[in-house]
Amino acid sequence: MNTLHATAWAVEWHSRNRLDGETRDLVLENGLPVLFCTRQKTRDWIEQKFGYIRQRPDLLAEPHGWRMPRPVKVVVARVNREREKKRDHGLRRSAPATCLLGNGRTG
Repeated sequence: MNTLHATAWAVEWHSRNRLDGETRDLVLENGLPVLFCTRQKTRDWIEQKFGYIRQRPDLLAEPHGWRMPRPVKVVVARVNREREKKRDHGLRRSAPATCLLGNGRTG
């Protein structure tokens, strides 16, 4: 299977509390990961979207245990679907999602 790779910056949400332990997930918008070309653009977006968490002791404390999201480097891979189509004997699956990068370009 042929793949194309690219690196990008994503936003990782995390919280720590007694009920769930430590939770880490990528932040999604419209069901897709939020991706950026640079770490600084990622940090700026995090501050704009989640900056209020720093001033909210109630969200930092139990039972929420929220922490500020962090920028993380991710590898984005596009898989060549030609072989999959042959293997599926022409059965149609849902189309692959296209991610919108923070700079407005698709990846």
